[in-house]
Amino acid sequence: MTRSRYLRVIVFASPGVALAVLGATHPAQLTYTSSAHWTVMHVIGLFVFPLVGAALVGLVWGRRDPVAVGVGVAAYLYATAYSALDLIAGVAAGFVTYQAGPDARQPAAVGDLFDVGNQLGELGVWAFLTAAALVSVDQVRRHRIRALAPALLLVGAGISFLDSHIYPWSGHRSRDRSGDGMVRGTVRP
Repeated sequence: MTRSRYLRVIVFASPGVALAVLGATHPAQLTYTSSAHWTVMHVIGLFVFPLVGAALVGLVWGRRDPVAVGVGVAAYLYATAYSALDLIAGVAAGFVTYQAGPDARQPAAVGDLFDVGNQLGELGVWAFLTAAALVSVDQVRRHRIRALAPALLLVGAGISFLDSHIYPWSGHRSRDRSGDGMVRGTVRP
């Protein structure tokens, strides 16, 4: 592989790797104690999540065929809807929880923020999975076996997004109103 191809791989993989690192610090639940970290990490995510969509578009950049257009539209929908989730259920919910103070119960508005954010986030996840599947099929068609492992990894990441946010995958969905509501294996108070 040439130096420019290595650089291209690094550039396109960097947003996903950055989110994996960020996700490793994601609090298990939103409380007053975790709210400052929760808010800041979601502010950071606002600037990284769209880059994942841009990386997908970069793989079909300069083309105008139906696959490239489909990837562009799906990546745009993902970046917009998932950023909305991050802003609403991340930044806003964290801020509201912090403002309530250390002795307050989590405000009911936080559950409402999770509900709205999750609806937008679900649209974003399906759009991401669509873009990822289109790119994967396209790359395997063009590059054969060399693209198979990265394509499977990309689609697998998309599938895990169906059941999680950027924190570890639980393997099943439960929509509670106390964490960020995306995926929780347990219901918290």
